Order: sequence, then C-alpha cells, then structure tokens
Amino acid sequence: MVTKHPQLLHYSIEDGLLPRINFLRSIGMHNSDILKVLTSLTQVFSLSLEGNLKPKYLYLVNELQNEVKSLTKYPTYLSLSLDQRIRPRHKFLVALKKAPDGPFPLSSFVPNDESFCQQWAGTSLDKYLAFRQRLLLKDLAKKYERM
Repeated sequence: MVTKHPQLLHYSIEDGLLPRINFLRSIGMHNSDILKVLTSLTQVFSLSLEGNLKPKYLYLVNELQNEVKSLTKYPTYLSLSLDQRIRPRHKFLVALKKAPDGPFPLSSFVPNDESFCQQWAGTSLDKYLAFRQRLLLKDLAKKYERM
C-alpha cells in the first residue's frame, strides 16, 4: 500500500490515520471493509473528519437512505464534493421525480455532469447547471442568514 501511495508516509498516525480509521469503525464498518475503502481511496486520510467525512456520512444515511456498506462498493463517494456534486445531483433527480424509492444509487455521482444528465436525468446539461447554481446560491444565502 505504501509503495502504491507513498504520501501515506506524510500522515501522522495519531492525528491523521487513526482518527479516520476509528471514524470508519464508529459508523459500523468492519476492518475488511475499511481496508477496501482505504486501499482504493487513500485520499480519505487527507479529508477533514468534521468538514468532510462526517457530513458525507450523515447525508449518505439520512438523505440518500443508504447503508454504510455501500461505501465499500463506491468509496469514491467520500472524495466527491457534497455541495458541488452529491447534494445537487440528488436534489435534481428528486425535483425531476426521477429519484428511486429506497437507497439512492451512488453510481449516479460517478459520471461527469454531461453523462449524468443523459443517463440519469434525461435532460440537458444547461438545465442541470442552472439548477445547481440556484441551489448553491440558496445554500450560500442560508449561511449568511445565520451570521
């Protein structure tokens, strides 16, 4: 793993590696699943727990109605932007009434925007980009209201 990802040598065990491994354990992942996720996405070690991993996990289970085990199949989910990709695509399919009942398919987050629009939304890229822009502006306005 280190020869494939030498950047691991730069991470602190106490402050970098262990907290992320312990977080994955705390959400119910087994050691074998953690190993799968970490070997396919070592970037997890560089992601913020509070600002990145925890919010994505909460969105995964609360909004997308997925289970933790889905992360072993799609570990890339953890590397995607919650605000720029995950939430907009999810909300867009919900708005179009194209979101499935039950667990939301994580595979819909993988393709580029154009492919997502063709394969999943059945609409134009321009329509999706306009929706995402409105959503981002709405979220930004909410953040400033709280200040």
